[in-house]
Amino acid sequence: MFACARRNNGAGLAKTRIGVISAGGMERGFVVVVYSYCGYWRQILSSLVVCFFARGIYSTERVLETLHFAGFELNHNDLGRMGKSIHQEKYRFKLREGFSPHGMRFPERILETLSPAGQLDKEFINEVLAQFARTVLEAKA
Repeated sequence: MFACARRNNGAGLAKTRIGVISAGGMERGFVVVVYSYCGYWRQILSSLVVCFFARGIYSTERVLETLHFAGFELNHNDLGRMGKSIHQEKYRFKLREGFSPHGMRFPERILETLSPAGQLDKEFINEVLAQFARTVLEAKA
């Protein structure tokens, strides 16, 4: 969430690429949706070998303009597709070299600290990890 907030020059859920959707009110809980654009944007910046401490100056428009000067005619959609492709290739490599998303665990301390979405529980964290594993394994296909 922090990276998305930094990318969009703001803080809080409203300024990130994270959405909270009701799964049926307070009785049934909520679903947290993480839009992957921020992850893809990070892949673009990494591929351009930028300093992540200065990533706030690298707006999409500035990156497109700079790439234009270097002879690349790209648009926002092109960057999104490239970022997704880079992200998938990164996880294909990791999976090939032995990484397993199923072995990931959050420290218990995360359950003791209040988050912007409220108090997290172990079931919620396990659902997030399962979704992460599904997303990573999609890259393998």
